[in-house]
Amino acid sequence: MFGFKVTVTKRDGTEGTYDLDLDSLCEFEEIAKVGVPVAFSEQNLKLQHLALLGWIAEKNAGNTVKPVATWRKDVVKVDIDQSDHPTSAVE
Repeated sequence: MFGFKVTVTKRDGTEGTYDLDLDSLCEFEEIAKVGVPVAFSEQNLKLQHLALLGWIAEKNAGNTVKPVATWRKDVVKVDIDQSDHPTSAVE
């Protein structure tokens, strides 16, 4: 499961790529109330899960972020990449 990175692209064209560490993945599971493997399976994939993971990753990288619902309004794209299983979503 480790080795994931998330890239967040904002409306102003700025982009940030962040590593997803154990703390970020556990925080996602605590907030989303679903395990990462289930949340990102093809049957269960939701844009809100991708956005939440991007928000957590950016926050845990030390950036100041707005509350997630406000932060999402500035985001146009979240990409999650693991070398052999990339996943992308556009809001």
